[in-house]
Amino acid sequence: MDPVSACGVAASVVQFINFTETLLRGTYEIYKSATPTGDTKINCDLMNVTTSLKTLNDELLSSLSQRISAGKSLSAHEIRIGRVCKECSEIADQLISKLKELRAQKRHNLWESFRKALQTVWNKRAIEVLELRLHSFRIYISDQIDSLRTVQSNHGHLISSTLQVAQEVRHSLLAHMEQNTKWQQQVINAILSSKASRLPASWDHNALILSPENQFSNEFMKRFRTYIFRELKFDDIYRRAQGISRPHPESFEWIYSSCSEDSTPNFVRFLEGDQNLFWITGKPASGKSTLMKLISDDHRTISHLKIWCSNEDLFVSRFYFWCSGTELQMSLEGLLRTLLYEAFEYLPHLIPIIFRDRMTHFILFGDERPLGDMAGLLEAFKLLVLEITKSKKMFLLIDGLDEFKGEHLEQLMLVKFLDSLLSLTPNIKMCVSSREWNVFADAFNARPSLRLEDLTYQDIQHYVSSRFSNNLGFVALQRGDPNYASSLIDNVSTKASGVFLWVVLVVRSLLQGLTDGDRLSDLQNRLASLPADLETLFLNILKSVDFGRASQLIQIVEKALELEDEGLTSIQLSFADEDEPEFIFHLPKPRDEAKQAKFSAIAEGMRRRINACSKGLLEMQTGYTRNPAEAQVEYLHRTVRDFVRRPEIWANLREATTHPFNPTVRLAISAI
Repeated sequence: MDPVSACGVAASVVQFINFTETLLRGTYEIYKSATPTGDTKINCDLMNVTTSLKTLNDELLSSLSQRISAGKSLSAHEIRIGRVCKECSEIADQLISKLKELRAQKRHNLWESFRKALQTVWNKRAIEVLELRLHSFRIYISDQIDSLRTVQSNHGHLISSTLQVAQEVRHSLLAHMEQNTKWQQQVINAILSSKASRLPASWDHNALILSPENQFSNEFMKRFRTYIFRELKFDDIYRRAQGISRPHPESFEWIYSSCSEDSTPNFVRFLEGDQNLFWITGKPASGKSTLMKLISDDHRTISHLKIWCSNEDLFVSRFYFWCSGTELQMSLEGLLRTLLYEAFEYLPHLIPIIFRDRMTHFILFGDERPLGDMAGLLEAFKLLVLEITKSKKMFLLIDGLDEFKGEHLEQLMLVKFLDSLLSLTPNIKMCVSSREWNVFADAFNARPSLRLEDLTYQDIQHYVSSRFSNNLGFVALQRGDPNYASSLIDNVSTKASGVFLWVVLVVRSLLQGLTDGDRLSDLQNRLASLPADLETLFLNILKSVDFGRASQLIQIVEKALELEDEGLTSIQLSFADEDEPEFIFHLPKPRDEAKQAKFSAIAEGMRRRINACSKGLLEMQTGYTRNPAEAQVEYLHRTVRDFVRRPEIWANLREATTHPFNPTVRLAISAI
């Protein structure tokens, strides 16, 4: 045998011996294996590692799937890792499958062990290949994860750096805020120096108040006052006060009587003395608002108050709640804005004191935001009271607390607010009026007060007598039977029970009878037939006129109050009362010079229609405007609106409009 062949045979023998040794070692290891499946130690370790790797791999794939389901996009690194994970999972499954094939039976004999060992030797190469591929994938995934960690670490450093910068900015900002006063001074100095070279170099916070000769300061103050007045004022701020009728001549004169009789309230003693609140109460429509208007306007009020003031000046302000008006006219906000506005009209120098911080913002930034919430207005008004009463005495008249819009809790808060004003300083007084509701009776019973219907009999008698005396028919009847005429006056005054509105309506009815030629006995019968309570009287009045036409007017007025929070002008009501819906499109457009005359004629026609259809329950208020076309159509009194809103009355009014009628549509047409 040649040397080469001998070497090949020798190599084959060595290879066979190694194969046999490996086979016998594997057979022995499987036969002696403690594992129930008969795995070799190597295969067992490989199975455990592969299974663990596959589990981690599956978790990674699941995490990526969840990010996609949540709508999040994957980075390029994450996409590559996902692809490798899928291949890795497939290889792991193949490797695990191969390892399972090499397991012996649970109760393996020597032959079974030899057979599995032989399979292991024959499959060793395939397993090694799979193991190598799996190892390479594991290295790749590790590299990708390390790369991601590096990116995340960079992001972490970036976030940490950003947070550090934010912290530095916050500390810097806080430092600037602590020096806010100095910063404001620098800004103001820059503004002033750019406007005028002669202005002082340093900024005085009170410069606008203390330097009236400064033209720049005056300009800013004028703009700031205009802004404050604009924020406080609202439409119809004085409308209720202007709409209250003046008392009949010589009525309510007893209010200024200094008589000390128990039956007469000593209002004068209250004005001149140290008592700080007087309460006027009474029935609905007994004349409370009329009396409050008299107290507000009569010079004798000021004369008596000056005794209380001694050598100090006096400031008087007033507000009239009105539940038939706009939202502000029946609210605490309306009260505060009206009293602040009225005070600043007479004492404008207080504006920068009361609104000091807002003035600073206005100067710095031109800030013209709304004045703020109720708490801000309350604080401003209390500060106003304190400022005024430093050098003056203050007298407030607040009418119609019962017309304040609110439930019992809100009414209690209103009462507490008034009481808090009185506790601020001894230099303030107030006179308030309301119906005799429990919430007000509990608050004011211990205060000096009067009940109006107990004191107005002579005023009512005087009113009836003077109205009758101006009628020629009554004068003629009085000459024939003066005693009977006098008894008629007394009967009207007694039946009124202190309710002035009832008297006004009944006297109108009796005067109509006199115009129609009624005798005194006819007038007595007419009086006896009239109901003593207001609401029944209202219903009788409506039944005595064209109820359908009256109900139409009332529904339009009521809907306007509901939708627009205010009444209609006479022109608007006239257009809304037209039965032909397209009439507005056929109206000729008047020339500008003829427009006023045209509207005045329409307003006069509307006035006559209102009088004929409602007999005074609706009326045109012209007290705050000289133009009849702009006069507001309103209820005669709050009691009329309360009556109209009763469910059974409102149902009757709705039923009285027989033809198709929609007040909302009518209002829409009138607005075109």
